[in-house]
Amino acid sequence: MKTIRFNNQESSVKVTIEINGIELWRYTYKADKRFDISAELKKASSHELGIAKNLEDDIHYWRIFLGNHSDVDKKVNITITWLESNNEIAKWIPCEAGPDGKVLVKANSDIEISDSSRFVKS
Repeated sequence: MKTIRFNNQESSVKVTIEINGIELWRYTYKADKRFDISAELKKASSHELGIAKNLEDDIHYWRIFLGNHSDVDKKVNITITWLESNNEIAKWIPCEAGPDGKVLVKANSDIEISDSSRFVKS
């Protein structure tokens, strides 16, 4: 579980999720709201999470599905960034990522990556 520390009780917090290097993907991000996004829609998605003071002690969950239906392995860049008043307060890269920061998806296979975070005041 990743700890997300925010500074200002009244500031706006959003999350940006980027997935690059593969054509078939989908994610679900669950907070007070639920966001379901797939590759057909866009490559990077930003979601408003709300005012920081309303997020304190919230637990957020996400699941990312990657599908490689080609005959070659693919390296996928996955990044989740949390912003408070448009300033980065935390970044997540999956523990499945290699030293280059990318997740390997073998040819003709699918994988699922999931994790969670908790919001706390600095």
